[in-house]
Amino acid sequence: MNYLTLKEAASQMNEKNDCSVKAVAVVTGKEYPVAHQMLQSKGRRHGLGASSGQIDASIRDLGFRVEEVLVSSRTVRTLEKELRVRFSGHKVLVYVRRHVLGWDGEKIQDWTEGRQQRVKKVYLVSPINQQIPTPQPTTPPQQEPQEPRNLLSAICQELGVEPQVARRKLRKAGLRAPYTDEQAIRKVLFH
Repeated sequence: MNYLTLKEAASQMNEKNDCSVKAVAVVTGKEYPVAHQMLQSKGRRHGLGASSGQIDASIRDLGFRVEEVLVSSRTVRTLEKELRVRFSGHKVLVYVRRHVLGWDGEKIQDWTEGRQQRVKKVYLVSPINQQIPTPQPTTPPQQEPQEPRNLLSAICQELGVEPQVARRKLRKAGLRAPYTDEQAIRKVLFH
């Protein structure tokens, strides 16, 4: 079930604000009308969103369990990469601010795919009779200290100043890239 199919089914039912219906359809593998009917039976009104309680109850009544999982990703864009590694082949429900979306085991089926929407909660959805997979732990890669790329980076590293902050201060002081005058850079950053 892909996003375009779900979008078409929604338009045929004259439905809007139906991200919850689409997400339930994606994570359960049910057709859009089935997910729509189930959410409606849990109290969702036509054309309005659904609460997380209504979504969870609908998924459970369709024969699935919902287990919260921890992820290191903060946005939908980076989450998709993490899901490919940790949950390939498994269904995942993702809550972002005022929106919910579904991962079908291969791809995020939603308009937020590849966007910078901030991830709030992530739930693994699996059939009740299926063993819950053990997610692969994610450990952030150890970053080795990098050699400064240029004079400004070296000075920022030495002074403990973020490069973005330094560039902003230098622009305010009238200096423009490339930053090659070490004395001028230090003078601006010290004040």
